[in-house]
Amino acid sequence: MQGARIEATVRIGLQDDFAEHLLSDVLRRFSRVHPLVSLEVSIARNAELLSRIENGRLDLALAWEAGASTPHATRLGETQMHWIGSRELPAPSPADNLPLPLVVFDAPCILRSAATKALDQARIPWRVVLTSPSVSGIWAAVSAGLGITLRTRIGLPPQLALIESLPALPMLGYVLHQAVAAPTAAVRQLSELIQASLAELR
Repeated sequence: MQGARIEATVRIGLQDDFAEHLLSDVLRRFSRVHPLVSLEVSIARNAELLSRIENGRLDLALAWEAGASTPHATRLGETQMHWIGSRELPAPSPADNLPLPLVVFDAPCILRSAATKALDQARIPWRVVLTSPSVSGIWAAVSAGLGITLRTRIGLPPQLALIESLPALPMLGYVLHQAVAAPTAAVRQLSELIQASLAELR
């Protein structure tokens, strides 16, 4: 028994934060329009996504804006960074006279660096209580009350809440990287669907 004929393959890489939003919407819509195009989706961190674009191992990559770029990159917008804690449990506070417990990615990480920089500038002591390789792991640890984290509202689970009492945070840009200047029609349409879907985050 043979599989269906595949006309082409589109390789896309995503930051973990964007995966749920795009996998449940954009990729489904793309597959309906292009049923004979195979999609290869990779979830990775910024540095790896940009490396794969530069090496020709991805056609598109959606990543945070982090200084480094690629020749065919489009800044799609920006979103606010937030302190996030459990909705059901009291959030740790500097008033507790204990270092703030942080749940973060392992270094290097843009949002981890933003968190520690903001706390250091405000002279608020902190400590990393848990590192996770995935956003879902961070959400689970924060939901369990192990600590707080710094992310954006993208994909924020309902059991978590924003914390307004900690230092103000900057915006974080997001960028769509393209491997070549003149991509195939399928890659171009997937890029357009991503841009339309993320327009609501601006």
